[in-house]
Amino acid sequence: MQHTNNLRLVAFVVSAMAIIALQEAAVKLLTDDVSIWQLHIIRSVLVIALAVAAGRFFQSLTPSKLSSYRWPLLRSILFSAAFFLLYSGLPFLSLAQSGAVFFTGPLFITIFATLFLNEKVGPRRIAALILGFSGVLVTAQPWNETFSPAILFPLSAAVAYALGVMVTRGKCSGENALSLQLVHHTLFGLLSIAGLILVSTLPLDPALRADYPFLLGGWTAIGLIAALLIIWNAVGNFAGSLMLTHAYQKNEASGIAPLEYSYLAVAPVLDLILWGSTPSMTTILGIILVAGSGVFIMIRSR
Repeated sequence: MQHTNNLRLVAFVVSAMAIIALQEAAVKLLTDDVSIWQLHIIRSVLVIALAVAAGRFFQSLTPSKLSSYRWPLLRSILFSAAFFLLYSGLPFLSLAQSGAVFFTGPLFITIFATLFLNEKVGPRRIAALILGFSGVLVTAQPWNETFSPAILFPLSAAVAYALGVMVTRGKCSGENALSLQLVHHTLFGLLSIAGLILVSTLPLDPALRADYPFLLGGWTAIGLIAALLIIWNAVGNFAGSLMLTHAYQKNEASGIAPLEYSYLAVAPVLDLILWGSTPSMTTILGIILVAGSGVFIMIRSR
């Protein structure tokens, strides 16, 4: 019976990560049709609507008043920065490359937990951190002439995400999960509106806007396919996050976290199916190194 429950748990978390990978693939497909600001404004509205509807239909998900807004707002700023940075790199990187670098998040979480939460890190975890960083170097290849500075987007996103986790662990652990999500997406939407206004009013060269429509574009008309992709992005983001939250609430974190690396198996498949892009051997090696170090850290954390 326990074995069956374990298999169900694995299937549940792997499904959540597949949904998250698919919604990020939708973002990459949208990079030529909408701006990052327009995407996040619409998505935030849709996710808030989904969260409110979920709270009304499922009593266990009903949001409650936060004890304080200071730390949830800081958490939201950090997570908003993480996803702005992560999505900003998608027009220039494959899902596999972006995922391999972004999933250094657990490595930064380990480092920051030592600095801010007084958690101890032994020599084995230090070795795992070095292994994970080696995976980033192998994936990015900064010594190569074809090195893309865009790799700094998911790397910076991983740092911001890890800091957000620190605030969540240290200051928001007792808050209602759906309430935190509502605060996050409200702030995310407001920041996106500010970004849209700023980018639209800047005296930028039209040719530059045309070259980078996802980052520098304004509000544009969207077609049916783009609208459906945005809706899927919102539904996938909400569903995937909710599934992971539920999994972490009902099971040990050290048993769930390694399963998140299944994203790195799904991303290359999506690259191949949607863009006909086969991951290079260096990308595959980088994925193995990063995932291996992250799984080892989670096992040691247990």
